[in-house]
Amino acid sequence: MGGITHSSLVCCCGLRRNNQCCYPCSACCNNFKDKAPFYNFDGSEAVDPLVCVFKPSKNLIRRNFVPGIVIDNATLRRGLGPVEQLTYLCKYAQDNHFKVKAVGKGMSWNKITSTRDILVVMTSLNRILTPRNKSKGDDSREIEVEGGMLMKKFVRALDKKYGLALPVVGSFLGQTVAGALSTATHGSGYHAQTMSAYVVAVRLIIGGGIQVIIRGGNESIHQCQQRLSQVTFGEILEINSDEVLKSVSVSLGAMGIIYSVTFACIPTFRLKEARIELDMPVQPDQPFRVPENFENLYRGPKDTYFSFFINQTPRTDPETGFAHDAVYLQSHKTKKSPTCGGCCHACCAWWCLPGGRGCSDSCCCQGDIAASAVLGCIRNNPHCATKFNTCVLDSMTRSYPFHASYYKVLEISKGRTHVRTAEFAIPIDVMEKALQDIFQITAKYKSLYVEHQILPLYCRLVKSDDLPLSPANKHRPDGTTVEHYMYIELPFLPGTYGVENYLELIENTLVQKYKARPHWGKNHNLQYATIKALYPGLETWEKVYRMFNPDKIFDNDFTVRCGFCTSEDYAYIDTTTPMVACPTQSIDMKMVSTDEVVDLENNDNIKSDKEMEDKGPDVTNSKVDTEKSTDDNLTTVQN
Repeated sequence: MGGITHSSLVCCCGLRRNNQCCYPCSACCNNFKDKAPFYNFDGSEAVDPLVCVFKPSKNLIRRNFVPGIVIDNATLRRGLGPVEQLTYLCKYAQDNHFKVKAVGKGMSWNKITSTRDILVVMTSLNRILTPRNKSKGDDSREIEVEGGMLMKKFVRALDKKYGLALPVVGSFLGQTVAGALSTATHGSGYHAQTMSAYVVAVRLIIGGGIQVIIRGGNESIHQCQQRLSQVTFGEILEINSDEVLKSVSVSLGAMGIIYSVTFACIPTFRLKEARIELDMPVQPDQPFRVPENFENLYRGPKDTYFSFFINQTPRTDPETGFAHDAVYLQSHKTKKSPTCGGCCHACCAWWCLPGGRGCSDSCCCQGDIAASAVLGCIRNNPHCATKFNTCVLDSMTRSYPFHASYYKVLEISKGRTHVRTAEFAIPIDVMEKALQDIFQITAKYKSLYVEHQILPLYCRLVKSDDLPLSPANKHRPDGTTVEHYMYIELPFLPGTYGVENYLELIENTLVQKYKARPHWGKNHNLQYATIKALYPGLETWEKVYRMFNPDKIFDNDFTVRCGFCTSEDYAYIDTTTPMVACPTQSIDMKMVSTDEVVDLENNDNIKSDKEMEDKGPDVTNSKVDTEKSTDDNLTTVQN
């Protein structure tokens, strides 16, 4: 079997870089049944916990579900629901100084989901917990959903079963609800905030097996900490604090296991989208400028959503000499019926017909096979790179308007191409200067290494918020406030050389010159000194972090690198204290009845003891030996 590198999988076919069409083959390989480590979605990072990989069940469990844990017989006969499973797990981890981390689909990099001991895969907890009893005439409603539900299934269920919608969604909906919340996932619109800003409640399982329900209110962090100190294993604490809720809304997964999230929803709606080509001329010896009417495109009504793609490499223009090709996406609310049902993604004629979404939305264009083929063609024919850049944006345009449900319009990427990416939030006032710096660095990178960045930059607008660790926080390091941010995303195809060096140079330039804040769930190299300088609200966030995670059981490599804890805290293993099996007392928490939830995939009926025994343990031990290798180091590009 092949070894694991940062660009390969344990796979009979060898390196992933040379076998894109086979990825990910280990998911269905019998050689790795119940033994495969957990990989993030592009296979570049693996998590191999020492204790186990645990997948909570929405059904009652009547067994000791983690190696070493021993639960009393009375509790096992009654059965453990999903909240109780997580409660017992966190208590067991705290008593034995284990490290725990919850993960969804693994859509983030930077080892944000790594852990030493126990990895909790939450994707089986995928139900909407709020009963379907919406009254006619309601303008909005709070909906509670389990943290492991995929965003694309959640927004579809809201639309079809409740007639509701989230105010905004991201351009990719393949992550879980808790994952989107923890990393401040955002959409694009001059009046739209990050998705975390629309959270009204969070149900958190913290160390010691305590369940905390957090809502907004006037309680101070000190008052919450005093009340928390009086709570013991199995009890439920309700906190009403704006400071705590805002901090937990971008928790980075370091405060506990998010069992459920409650969103403030609005009535569902449809959008009419236009995708229009736009030239951005480059005057000789002049700084980069967007067209004069560009601001009018995104400063629309409250229901306007706007974003744009722009090629990093300019093409020759007969009038000005050079011009950057761009495509802007603008959508407004509409009451018209959908123009296309979206049932023929693989149909080549679909994007040519009136009302189609466009060539870029088809399966054959969004996939690792197409990405590898394109990258190989560019390397063999570098003189065609500029023309291909233009073709990429041409595939995104269309002549006819597209009418569909809001989430179908706002979703751009289907997640079929395993693109590595970095993203930075900058004040919208310095957008032109930041883009010019990126263009200059890209040009020098191409001249030095003959490596073309063929994917365009993706730029999105976000209204600022007041969440302490949100990249779109309105408070700036210099004491001023900002009302709107521009997120600039730099995507790379799999196999592109020198990505780490290039992105590090871009990050250093944008952070130093514009105090840019990288997206938490994407590639970045932030350390504590930089984080403290970029986020004036870090002190508030750290108070909440220490309140919910005093024993450091939810820390990992990511929190160590960011400076929230020390490497000694993470590496510590207590060898003097004997292992604690489990609390002897049973707990009786109020559970959500299974006939009050919406389960999109499986039957929610409680299984019998015999069925659970036949099913076998729901624990995966990861004991795969790996080999590590690295790419050749490239010399850092000097700007």
